[in-house]
Formats: sequence, C-alpha cells, structure tokens
Amino acid sequence: RPDSTAAQDMMLGLDISLDDKVGAEHHAREVLRRNRNAPLANYVMGSLAIGRGQYNEAEAYLRKAADAPQPNVLALNDIAEVLRRTRKLDDAERYARLATEKAPEFYIVWETLGVVLMDAGKDAAEAEQCIVKAIELQKKSGAKSEDIRIYASLARAQLLRGDKKAARLSVRKVRPRISELNDFERREFEEIEKRVK
Repeated sequence: RPDSTAAQDMMLGLDISLDDKVGAEHHAREVLRRNRNAPLANYVMGSLAIGRGQYNEAEAYLRKAADAPQPNVLALNDIAEVLRRTRKLDDAERYARLATEKAPEFYIVWETLGVVLMDAGKDAAEAEQCIVKAIELQKKSGAKSEDIRIYASLARAQLLRGDKKAARLSVRKVRPRISELNDFERREFEEIEKRVK
C-alpha cells in the first residue's frame, strides 16, 4: 500500500540492508512526494547526498530526519558528519552527542563524536577515548570485519596527542584497506599518513 507508512519504511529498510542505492533513492522520492517530512525517506536522501558530496542538500534532508519527534540514530550521526564537513562544529557536536545518548552501544556514533571533537579543537584525549570506545563496541558487535575508518580516526587522535609511534601503527592497519574509504575519508587519511612519516 503506497499510503502505508509502515510499508514505506519497510521497503526503504530493505533497500538500505541490501545497499540498493538506486532502489532506495527511487522509493525515498516516492515517499517524499506524499510526505515531505517522512524521517526515513529524508535520511535516505540525505545519506545519498553525502556520498555525492552535496552537503547543502544532505543537510536539508538530514535536518528533517534528525529533528523529527523520534529521530533515527543514523540520521543524527549523518547530520553530525555533514555539519563537521561544512565546519558547523557546535551543531555537529550537539547532534553527535545526542546520537551517543540515543544509541550508546552503536559504535559509529562514538567515532563520529571523536572526529567532531578533533575538528572542533576540543580535548584530544576525550576524542581518542570516544574512538577507542567505538573500536571496543564494534568488536563486541560480532561484525565480520573491522570498520577501517575507525583506525584512520584513531591515528589522527594519537597524532594530536603527540603519540607518533601509535599513530604510525594505526596508519599501517589502514593502508592495505584504503580502497574501503570514500574520497573524503581517503583525503583525510592521506594527510594523517604524511604527518606520521
């Protein structure tokens, strides 16, 4: 039923779990034609816009999803990331902290908070603690492979704290799997890599 919110969310959820970006965009656009404020559809469109580097568009969609009465934690995390990339760091920190409160066992929200804190020039030790917590939570989650992005962020935190040796070890862990990083993440990692040599 096209007018059923539960059916729409289920279809979008399937698209997300299958990593079907084309299907997700198609279904999200259909949902938004009927309801411009549908949280999950706005999250999908915002996340796809991040992948294309369209940060203004991503922010517009993700704010609708993140500011909904019952925000999806992924929307909170992604709006924090977009705001970090566009240097709106106070807002980024607010959404990142909200994501950690809403889903304290979800590893990626801690990594996002850590990188936001680093970008904002906040306490490097707190940022590193957030990233270490993300690594621990991911290991507990039973995921098949480690999310290599976290180790790129860890290297950055270690470097900020002045521990070049530890940062070098983290960089070595990321290097063989650099293809798993998107363009933005790869550029950040390559900057870190230059600084630890």
